[in-house]
Amino acid sequence: MLSFEQTLQKITTLCNQCPSLREGTREDLTFKTFSNAPVTNAEEGMWYSVNLTLDSVFGRDCIKKNISKGTFGLPLVVEWVRKAQKHQTWDGDCDKLIRVKLDNIISALKDAGAEDNESEEPSVSKSVGGTKRRIVSNPKTSKTPKPPAKQPKTTSTNDSNTIVLSSDDEVVITKVTIRGTTKKAQKQVKKTNVEERPGGKEFSCHCGAKPIWLDSGRVRSAEAHWASATCKDKTCGLTKTTQLTSYFQSSTALNPNLIEVTCPGLNDNTWKRDRATQSITSFISKTPSIYRGNYQHEICRSLFGSQAQESKLSKEQKAELIATLDARSIWQVKRQGERSAIHSSNCTKTFLRRKRNNKKLISDACEEVKENRSLLRAINTKFADDKTFKYSRNTYHEDNNNCFSPTLLKLSNCRLLCTSIDTAANGDFGNFMTVVAASSRNGLFDNRDATRGLIKAVAIKAARENTGKTTRGMKIDLCLDEFVITLGAISPRALSLFNDNFAGRSNRSLRMIRAKEGMHLLDGLHIANFNRISQVLKDLGYSGPVAAASDQTVCVKRLCHDNGCLVGAQGGDIPFKDASELPDLVKSVVKKKDLCSKCIPFEQIRAYTLQVPLPNVPTFVVALIASCDKETSNDILDNHIKFLNLAEESGINILLLGADGAPTELCAQSALAETATQFISYSNSTYNVHIKVSLMGHPPRPIVMVQDPKHARKTGANQLGSGARLIIIGKYHVSIQQTYLTATNRTMGEHFAL
Repeated sequence: MLSFEQTLQKITTLCNQCPSLREGTREDLTFKTFSNAPVTNAEEGMWYSVNLTLDSVFGRDCIKKNISKGTFGLPLVVEWVRKAQKHQTWDGDCDKLIRVKLDNIISALKDAGAEDNESEEPSVSKSVGGTKRRIVSNPKTSKTPKPPAKQPKTTSTNDSNTIVLSSDDEVVITKVTIRGTTKKAQKQVKKTNVEERPGGKEFSCHCGAKPIWLDSGRVRSAEAHWASATCKDKTCGLTKTTQLTSYFQSSTALNPNLIEVTCPGLNDNTWKRDRATQSITSFISKTPSIYRGNYQHEICRSLFGSQAQESKLSKEQKAELIATLDARSIWQVKRQGERSAIHSSNCTKTFLRRKRNNKKLISDACEEVKENRSLLRAINTKFADDKTFKYSRNTYHEDNNNCFSPTLLKLSNCRLLCTSIDTAANGDFGNFMTVVAASSRNGLFDNRDATRGLIKAVAIKAARENTGKTTRGMKIDLCLDEFVITLGAISPRALSLFNDNFAGRSNRSLRMIRAKEGMHLLDGLHIANFNRISQVLKDLGYSGPVAAASDQTVCVKRLCHDNGCLVGAQGGDIPFKDASELPDLVKSVVKKKDLCSKCIPFEQIRAYTLQVPLPNVPTFVVALIASCDKETSNDILDNHIKFLNLAEESGINILLLGADGAPTELCAQSALAETATQFISYSNSTYNVHIKVSLMGHPPRPIVMVQDPKHARKTGANQLGSGARLIIIGKYHVSIQQTYLTATNRTMGEHFAL
């Protein structure tokens, strides 16, 4: 049985001996799978990963399709397996398991027409007693010599050693001391087999003659045998045989002055060109082809006919053309990130240089390429710029070895940007999304954060649903989350419709967020509402004055259905069995005026808000209080006093308290100002200005009562438009006649406008 290494070598040999086997390309599954380094399995080890990978590519159902020869074929698989074999988890049992997969590949190669000229199990000759003898390949001594007669084993009586030239289990002694031997005889003795016997030694010549007895170690008989014509005739071929080591160069690793250096290739650092107009880095990033120094069009015509065109080649013909360009290239472009460079096709990747010789930067092969005319002409060529790049020919960028080059990616992106989105929308949806992706990279959605979040959320939702997963725990972009929360606050039904057709948060999710983050307001004026806002101000690092305001608004009366009940009617939820009952139920509730807001005295609510003078900080709602239609100024005053006390307790500094122009609001503000015992006053008799600001709290702080001026103008306009004959603003009044004269008299109108 072949060893594991012999099995790998046999796969490589059979690939070379199978002319009908196709050449592998970079588009094959074999190259895509085995071009990366093997990755070990954390639990089973390296053999498990290798076994799964070989099964996926060379299984019984696809092995005939994926076997190929060449650089991107089975030789690549062999090198990949050898790398995996070096892993620390690999042992002898792994060889036995993986050899089964390799035997399947060998069988597939034989079925494909590979010629197996080697025997799987080499023959082993059995020795018939005695020691092993050397068999020398010589046409004059082609017959196998007969082994000498077996001698009885005896114990040696002297200190001389036995020399065995071709034994696997005996020690070879390079020096033999025999009495009376000359230097010439000692050289011949080194090639012979001498065995000690009682009273002398037995000499066996390498020519295959019968053993010669050397009495007391004398070598005269051996010299006479060597001088005979028979021995000379049989050994003349041996003297002319060239040693195998003469075909190899002597190792330079022992030379301490030489070091092995990796060849970096030709780049702007290793090749200084003072008169150059273009840099090598720019050439590497823009060149469409990586196999250079040949005539691509002539090679194409020589392979596929004089009328062949590269744009009309099939995938198989294109792969054959690329393989030929690779074989006939003089220099190549290798894109390896920061180590991208130009290399000679004959570059050995490493070279030897002296430790102190820092002038030699590249290998000799790359040094010779500097004089190549095609290289000099190519690196000085000006390529297309960003404006003319989209007009490049497609055949220049169809090299499958170049599919991830920055030039090709840039070209495809330019052509996608030239495609109208409106035009792409009328075609295939996949092509449309490709155009949208290119436009997105070009800044189509830069100022549309919610749109970007919506596209991401819809894509994630579709991927989860296609794989049978739920949308629970799905992350949503912050901008889309803000939009969804706002939409849910406006209309929960609209949010449900949006989620059903697109993606977002459900009403249940919003309720959980409010409960988790404490976003619910407690009923009435409660200290917890003030403490939460106070903590927000502390997190912002703000401790200055805050503006407060109060207003009364009307509650919205509505009916809705939930869990088979009509909600919002007096007396609790009204159940129904069928949706057809809803119209009659709604008409009955509206006709009887049984809405919840009519059966209680509180049809309106009073809201208290806080405004912080900081940018991008919204208005805080601190309290919502149910109020009556006939709310008096005393009721409002009680709420104001409680509001100020809770704000002071939570550490919020109220500077002013605003209200609209309602009479009850103004009376409540006046009454609140009169409750103060300390004031800050300012008087100016000349201009008739008298200001008095109340000081409230502990310690006393100024609180200014403010009415919204916009609301005052609105009130005046409403009074004028309602047909009122007399308008009262503060302590001043204006009659309808004065208003008419002001509007009709041009001089008075201009003075009034000023």
